[in-house]
Amino acid sequence: MLGLKVTRPLHTFLLLISYRSPDPQLSADVVKRIARSYIRHTYDIRYQAASQMTGYMESSWKSLKAKMERSAGALANLEKDLDVINPEERPTYFLPACCTSTTISPRPRWTGRVRKLRLMRSRAAHCRLRKHPPRVSNCAPWKPG
Repeated sequence: MLGLKVTRPLHTFLLLISYRSPDPQLSADVVKRIARSYIRHTYDIRYQAASQMTGYMESSWKSLKAKMERSAGALANLEKDLDVINPEERPTYFLPACCTSTTISPRPRWTGRVRKLRLMRSRAAHCRLRKHPPRVSNCAPWKPG
């Protein structure tokens, strides 16, 4: 093919394909087929590279999975030999009764303190609205309403 010319402009990823022939239809067909062949070849190369990478990743994943299973088995044997307590398998008996019982709630211990803090803050806010400190004697005692 004497009239075929393939060039790549500088600093681009483009290919310029040209073919000179006395028949314009033949020139267009040759250029289209060469471009399609190049595109198909590029995709085939990428597909093969992706297939090889997938195979590599699958084999790596399988070997890592096998190592992890062996390590888990070795850890289980070591825990069994050393009589280690696994917190997920055995209940813990050293928790306080208020945390393990469903009938006893730790809340009643805090309700009195929370109520006092709320009352103190609301009195301070009431006196701030009257523009004087809360401990001034002319501030009328505030009753929650």
